[in-house]
Amino acid sequence: RLRIPPTSFRAFAEEYVKLFDKDGNRPDQLGDRGLEYRNVVGIPGGGGSPLAKELVDASRENGDKLDFAKGKGGDPDARAVAFVMDTNSHPFYLGELYHQ
Repeated sequence: RLRIPPTSFRAFAEEYVKLFDKDGNRPDQLGDRGLEYRNVVGIPGGGGSPLAKELVDASRENGDKLDFAKGKGGDPDARAVAFVMDTNSHPFYLGELYHQ
C-alpha cells in the first residue's frame, strides 16, 4: 500500500506516466495479461478528484501516451489506458504478499 501526500502527488504522477512508452505500453505489460495486470491509480474521490486532473495534466505534458477511464472494479487490461479508482468505494486490497 502506497500513500502519497497530496502535496507530492504531481511528482508521483510525472514519474508514473514516464513508465509508459510512446505507444502507452509498460515494459512489463506484454507478458502477463488479465485484470490483475491492468493499470490502476487509486485516489480518494476517483476521477472527480483534483488529483485526477493532475494525473491527466502530467500525462499530457509527457507525451499524452495514456487515456484515463473511471475504474469500476472489473475493468479489462487495456493498452494505453489507466483506470482511476475511487479509494473511498474501492479500497486497496492486498493480494499475495510474494506478488506485491
